[in-house]
Amino acid sequence: MPPCSATGKHERPISGACRGVHNRFAPPFVLDSFDAIKNITQFEGLGHKVKGTLKDLKHEVEIGAFREDLYFRLNVVSVALPLLSERREDIPLLIRFFIEKYSLAFHKKVTGMQPQALDILRNYSYPGNVRELENIIERAVALTDGEEIASRDLPKDLQDLEFDTLEGDGLPTLEEKERRYIAKVLASTNYNKGMTAQILDIPRTTLWRKIKLYGLE
Repeated sequence: MPPCSATGKHERPISGACRGVHNRFAPPFVLDSFDAIKNITQFEGLGHKVKGTLKDLKHEVEIGAFREDLYFRLNVVSVALPLLSERREDIPLLIRFFIEKYSLAFHKKVTGMQPQALDILRNYSYPGNVRELENIIERAVALTDGEEIASRDLPKDLQDLEFDTLEGDGLPTLEEKERRYIAKVLASTNYNKGMTAQILDIPRTTLWRKIKLYGLE
């Protein structure tokens, strides 16, 4: 997991490879080790300097790709951040944030995401972590011609994925299938609850309960 270290200074975000911050933060003799880990990000704030990387620096030390003395110099306090696939409850919040960000950047009025598209993104494994999600939303906002991102606005490989491959844990549960089907019917009726309940052949009170249970508001 990526270590972070705290060492001092005023608040100032710095991103990019450590070569980019050169000898202001590290003497020249350590820069070769920094170059071995290209995507280290630094943030100075509240009297501390935080460094983060997607690399496992301890493993990099073991294989000789990162200097051991520099590792211990940096590794004052380590914070292990979970992968996005391990905190799926954050995905809708991040999607909303990135939609707002890129709607502003592209001068578009994209206000949300259709249920089918959200369903795909909530169940995707994200090997590229949060950055991959951000790239997906940036692309979708740029491509969509409506106020909501649709599944057709997502990358083709995501559109083609089957549900059981999205989870990567075998076949979906009956509850997962029900949630997807209700979301699909809601979208097809433009969220007409009466028509949706009629198609599903369930009372409207049951539909409301399931909508709340599955977070389909």
